[in-house]
Amino acid sequence: MHRKSTAFTLIELLVVIAIIAILAAILFPVFASARESARKASCLSNVKQMGLAHLMYQQDYDETTVTSWSYGFPGDFSWYVQPYMKNLQILFCPSFKVSTSSYGSTCNANYLPGNVDNPTGEQYMWGYGYNTGHQWANDTGLTRNASYTLSGTYDLVINGRVVNVRYRVRPLLGIAQAEMAAPAQLIMLGDTADTIVPGLGRGDLSLTIGSQCDQLRKTNWPRHSGGNNLVYCDGHAKWYRYNNTILADGDPAVVPDVCTYISSYDGANNPYNCKGGFQ
Repeated sequence: MHRKSTAFTLIELLVVIAIIAILAAILFPVFASARESARKASCLSNVKQMGLAHLMYQQDYDETTVTSWSYGFPGDFSWYVQPYMKNLQILFCPSFKVSTSSYGSTCNANYLPGNVDNPTGEQYMWGYGYNTGHQWANDTGLTRNASYTLSGTYDLVINGRVVNVRYRVRPLLGIAQAEMAAPAQLIMLGDTADTIVPGLGRGDLSLTIGSQCDQLRKTNWPRHSGGNNLVYCDGHAKWYRYNNTILADGDPAVVPDVCTYISSYDGANNPYNCKGGFQ
């Protein structure tokens, strides 16, 4: 009598392995997309909460946007609204995991944990920037350059902790809400690849990589499924698809309407020829 074999043949095993490999190739990108969707939602919540904190600050300070007095990490505009957030974690985008050690070694040693521009010893770089104008500090966004200069250091309270920080030579002063021609169309803050200011200038949002430092700063950029999260001056937040169209002045168009960088833009006027690409 012959016993019937119950073992798998080599061909059968190879077929099963091939089917598993095909399923994995199909499903793994789906799982990765689902994880990124969760991070995008978490990031959108972050910018929304930061926007609300800024609005509460403005109500308590004569309807004026926040001023940045210092350099580096504590120079981030969101440090000054900490009493309304009492949380440092929302200052960090979950999809941006560049360590301050890597950044400090590659770009600027001042950002190493515990150094002058990272006094709270953060392990990761922050990933959100503030609207300081369509070009850095050019008096078109939510800040105006001070006419005076400062030097030395001062104590800043960050989440209940007192840290000594450097004065910005020329502070970036907040503007009155009355200067915002259309708050619902004016960007307040959002995802950025600028880790130094951190600002939301168009140059820092482009895909152009000019150095090893740029490559590190623009890790995983644009950050969320081909786009980024923004919050506007009326408090609403949304995701927008990245737009790398080159404007007339050679800079990229990083938001659907580049005029939304400019506080005097009301939806109809065309300051700085923003509709024509800042010619």
